[in-house]
Amino acid sequence: SGWSGAVNVAAPLWLVGAGVLSALVVLLHLLARRRPRPLIFPTARFIPERSASAPAAARRPSDLLLLLLRVAVVLLLGAAFARPFRSPPRRTALIVALDRSRAASRSLDDSTRRLLSEANLVVAVDSVPHHWDSISDAQDTTRTAARGSLSAALLAAVRSAPEVAVQGDSLSLVILSPFAAEEWDAATLALRRLWQGGIAVRPIPSAEPPRAIAGGTALTGDDPLRATLALLGRDAAASRVLRTHPGAGDSSWAAAGGALVYWPRETEKAPWMAAGRDTVGGVLAGGQAVVAPFFHSVVPPNGAVVARWADGTPAATERRLGSGCERDVAIPTDLTGDLMIRASMLALTRELAAPCGGRREYERVPQALLDSLRGPPMLLPASRTPRPAGGRVPANGWLLVAALVLFASEPAVRRGGIRR
Repeated sequence: SGWSGAVNVAAPLWLVGAGVLSALVVLLHLLARRRPRPLIFPTARFIPERSASAPAAARRPSDLLLLLLRVAVVLLLGAAFARPFRSPPRRTALIVALDRSRAASRSLDDSTRRLLSEANLVVAVDSVPHHWDSISDAQDTTRTAARGSLSAALLAAVRSAPEVAVQGDSLSLVILSPFAAEEWDAATLALRRLWQGGIAVRPIPSAEPPRAIAGGTALTGDDPLRATLALLGRDAAASRVLRTHPGAGDSSWAAAGGALVYWPRETEKAPWMAAGRDTVGGVLAGGQAVVAPFFHSVVPPNGAVVARWADGTPAATERRLGSGCERDVAIPTDLTGDLMIRASMLALTRELAAPCGGRREYERVPQALLDSLRGPPMLLPASRTPRPAGGRVPANGWLLVAALVLFASEPAVRRGGIRR
């Protein structure tokens, strides 16, 4: 099969039991029954009507083929339940998780390419793991990737560890990433604990954030959303927020790379599908939540959901428009009180007025978090990874089949011995 390493067993007690049982089978086989020596009886009434025999050790063993057959069946069954496998060779297998998200630079330097060529497995990761093609991916410098996730990189490494463990007696994990703040989430450290060895953290250059096109939003003085956008300042300057239906000029501006936000003041009059007229207790976008009695009257057009009502239905969607996007928001803003200038509403509006694809936070995570991700400088022993459920390692099935075949042939061997 092309893989090296010593043969080992997962349950050696089955081999011990099979050896003891085989010795017992040999002992019973050698206790042959034969006619005893002649004796003189004083009267015929003491002589039994059937032929007399008694167990005694055979001087010359007979039916050796039958004996070997029975011993082979016992040993094969013991070996099957002992679950033999090949121990991995004495070398370190390397797993590389390569960040291909929007935060990572598309170009790879010579040292990174050399590391990728030496790896036993390379997993390309943005928000989910992908198959790494060293030729096509290395030459891809233009495509827009999704938002990255260090949690996805760790999960991919943990899942691929059993596959790579058969190629070495220890595992090494290297993560190549800019380690941007947007790639870190609440599950990252929890998933880090699943990898019981150290992790080599190697930063790579960050991508250049896209240049935002000035939005030039203009709202009337009595518009409640005007105060919200004014408090956001530069955080909302990259988008163009419209209260009326976008015109041809607005669509052309978005197609050139801008983020066009259509947020009608009277949502029930928007040219969208009507919803069941009901009050919803809150809305969520980008991890920011606002709790208030929002009136839910329409459903925004189909697209990527960027905000949801408390019941899970879409409150805002985003769809591509050339190099930019159009975002349709069905959240009412004519609410009483100071809701539109509260911190929660400001955070929600910042997410809705973000550039296409969401806000980009390319600054590196704090050094303390990187040290937690790195962990102790130790390799992961291959013995700590679970064995694959199938493939080249277990041999139970073949051994069981061989034992059953030999067991089925025993009657024919026994009949042959009797005829002799």
